[in-house]
Amino acid sequence: MFLFFVLLFCTITPLAILYTAGYQLNLSWPLRFNKALQKTGMFVFDTEPSGASVYLDGKEQQSFLNKYFGDKTYEITPAKIMRVLPGDYDVKLELDGYWPWEKKLTVNPGQSTHAEDVVLFKKILPAQIIQAKEKNYAVTENKKQLAVLENNILSVVNLVDGTRTDKKIDGISLNQKIQWSPDNRKILAGNYLFDLDNQSELMNLASLFKANVKNIKWDSTGKNLYYEKNQKLYRYNFETQKSILANKFSCDDYLVENNLLCVKTTANRTTLFKISLVDQEIAQELELPGSLYTLKKENGILLLMDQKHSLVYLIDENSGSLVKAEINQAKLVYPAKNGEVLYTNNYEISLFNPQTEENFLLSRISEPVIGIAWHSSDNYFIYATAKNINVLELDNRDRRNLLELAGAEDISNPVFDSEENLLYFWAKIGNEAGIYKLAL
Repeated sequence: MFLFFVLLFCTITPLAILYTAGYQLNLSWPLRFNKALQKTGMFVFDTEPSGASVYLDGKEQQSFLNKYFGDKTYEITPAKIMRVLPGDYDVKLELDGYWPWEKKLTVNPGQSTHAEDVVLFKKILPAQIIQAKEKNYAVTENKKQLAVLENNILSVVNLVDGTRTDKKIDGISLNQKIQWSPDNRKILAGNYLFDLDNQSELMNLASLFKANVKNIKWDSTGKNLYYEKNQKLYRYNFETQKSILANKFSCDDYLVENNLLCVKTTANRTTLFKISLVDQEIAQELELPGSLYTLKKENGILLLMDQKHSLVYLIDENSGSLVKAEINQAKLVYPAKNGEVLYTNNYEISLFNPQTEENFLLSRISEPVIGIAWHSSDNYFIYATAKNINVLELDNRDRRNLLELAGAEDISNPVFDSEENLLYFWAKIGNEAGIYKLAL
């Protein structure tokens, strides 16, 4: 009996030591003696939200102790699946009410394979929040309010509590652009101004300025309104309720941030000017190729659009050259990670690095892209066509997961809420046209 226990000890002890060191017997058929004892690896998973079940090759995973000695509870994310034999595995992370995440991943001996930035998106239908036949709506910079113009009614929806305010505007054209002030308290719709802090009054700018004005824009604070009248640029201050001349010469187009950015063509010469808001003096200028240019701010990025050559210049007011980079054929841009820019040229979506001026193609799309947005996880982006809204991950191991989150007869202008938990967009679904929200 003593010899039996000695033999048992001599057999079990080395196996226990090898197991503790991460080795495991691989007795799969056909048996290969050179691989009978293998150093294992590990999977490390995490998801947002947490609590997803973990499957390897279709088998739901349990911890070693639960599998052999405990109850029938299973691993959920965040999870570490230890002592995994080297090889390729079909991984699935699954949570009720969400689209599953699936990918073929490889485990190497003595190494960990990570998938810790997985976002699970809700499997849910979009819900209409307001009927609107027209696509004319805008969301505040803080993503907490939405304004839509429909049948001479300007409707303001609070995206936090769902409350709604309606204001009738007689005689306004439905195609008038809606602009929120940077302080998120005023709405510009054509030549009309609606103040959320004084909802009883609707300001007609044509009457206020005693003339038809055009190219009306906010400054970066929301305290001033710029407009063109008789080929001159003026600034209206809401505190003093007075207008003053804002620049010494007219602009083909302009934008007001920390400075007045003005693009102007004279005698076959086109120039981008940076002009001080204090003394109206030219602080910087940049000569441009002859073309038709427009200035705009899109998703927080200052852009100069060259219509003739299909170029987009990224503007930096603090740069010595005013322009920090240019992107060819860009139609839409969106800020991404580490100062990079997500952009599309209709059928391709790419990532652009302004520092290195390198482009990285992310995907080719068979239909024109009408909206893009970068997800804060830095591992996904959302894009929309006229027929569907999709999310594509950046993890290119095996393949990139592509999900269609919503489909419709017509889709336009998708935007995130402030927490990126909801996506708002105009759509026609069946016979119902309006603004919809989709829980992510």
